[in-house]
Amino acid sequence: MCLIVITLAAGSVVAGYTFTLFNRLQVGANVEIVSASCSVSGADCTLDLRNMGTGVAVVPGPYACTVYGTTAASTINGATASVGIPPGLDTQMTCDFSSLPSAAVAGIHVEGVLTVSTGMEIPFFANWNS
Repeated sequence: MCLIVITLAAGSVVAGYTFTLFNRLQVGANVEIVSASCSVSGADCTLDLRNMGTGVAVVPGPYACTVYGTTAASTINGATASVGIPPGLDTQMTCDFSSLPSAAVAGIHVEGVLTVSTGMEIPFFANWNS
């Protein structure tokens, strides 16, 4: 009987610690794409990312942008490694395409997705500029 009580008490402590840890990890990260601009002539897209959370959001690299099935190597502030974004602040990502599909025409709407190394995908929308 005593062994059962000790096991239940230890299980409660571990569960409480685990749930507290997960809650702390989930509070900080809330990255959104607040604006996007794509250039046909430059064959690139610029994304403005904002941390809407309360803690520093780590965006794990490497990154990739995909539009019309074409994927581009991407950087945040010139870096391909993980980047931390403080709460309430913006940072800029650049997606450099070596070539664009024929659907990339100035004035046409583009739908893309930013993918980070964890597999998380953030969709973005813009119009192609000349």
